[in-house]
Amino acid sequence: MILLNSRKKTWILVFLALLSIFAGTTQTAVVSAQTLEAVKANNLLRCGVSPGIPGFSSLDEQGEWQGLDVDICRGVAAAVLGNASLVDFIPQVELQGFTSLQNGDIDLLVSNNGWSLSRDTALGLVFVTPSYFGDQGFMGHGDLAGKKTVDMKEPTVCLRDENVLRQNLDRYFGKDGDEGRSYHTIVFRTPDQAVKAFDMGRCDLLYDMKAYLWGLRKYLVSDKDVVLLDEVVGREVHGPVIRQNDFVWFSVVRWVLYTMLKAEEYDYTSVNVDQYVVAQKADFEKLLGGRGGSGAGLGLKKDWMYQIIKQVGNYQEVFEKNIGKKSDIRMARGLNALSGDGGLLFAPSFQ
Repeated sequence: MILLNSRKKTWILVFLALLSIFAGTTQTAVVSAQTLEAVKANNLLRCGVSPGIPGFSSLDEQGEWQGLDVDICRGVAAAVLGNASLVDFIPQVELQGFTSLQNGDIDLLVSNNGWSLSRDTALGLVFVTPSYFGDQGFMGHGDLAGKKTVDMKEPTVCLRDENVLRQNLDRYFGKDGDEGRSYHTIVFRTPDQAVKAFDMGRCDLLYDMKAYLWGLRKYLVSDKDVVLLDEVVGREVHGPVIRQNDFVWFSVVRWVLYTMLKAEEYDYTSVNVDQYVVAQKADFEKLLGGRGGSGAGLGLKKDWMYQIIKQVGNYQEVFEKNIGKKSDIRMARGLNALSGDGGLLFAPSFQ
């Protein structure tokens, strides 16, 4: 029997632990690197979305998925498979989507879970790029029009179970500070459960992203006389999420969004894209794959950008029909306008 002193034992244990971590990381990289090829082989994109968020991801009266997040999934399918309809939308309740992505049950997650440091670094996942900037706030019953939460004594707030929401709410009411205001919360697993409780009068306020709140009015039965309070509790960034260590898939998803933004910048839409003239915009000249095959570096066909715009539309088209002025929600572009129009969104050069 070979006896080891405590110092040698410690070094061996450290070495074995590092070896285990390296082996696990390598295995994850090998698996995740196959995402693009797996989607092509299956001729189907498995996209995780949040259920029941009107304007972002919900079923319409015909049972078809609609929404901003849904159209991002369709844009990826159009680029990779040439057909925006080749998407299997898989509902993911709150944090379930992260686990499904980790396990390889979905290829892409576009949901209502906000971007945060821990989610981007500790889960083996990575947020690709912002697709929506949103203000968090309150919806109240009609008698609260023109009022603020400071006018309310110990309000009860309904919200879905989401860490970023809860932390921002605590911070806003100053729960840990000397000047903190008293309030109560009722937490629900899904947004529709929270809005139904609000509708039944179990709480004074419903708290979430403002765009979500205005869309959730469709679930109200007894009280459709509601108002959005002007207060902004916090701001949240949303975007597509993929597994780490898959740079090709990361690039594909990122440049799908950039294509939608650049198309809006140049006013190319699903209606007029067929009249595109290469010489008009030098840094977007490969839109139709007319020169050089810009999809080669991504493993895509030459017309991948054309397919996104033709089948799904540019960012403005997608925004306006789902949550903007052409929708029932009628949210202003605000932070989600192009940078040239005072917003935060822009795309890099396509040269």
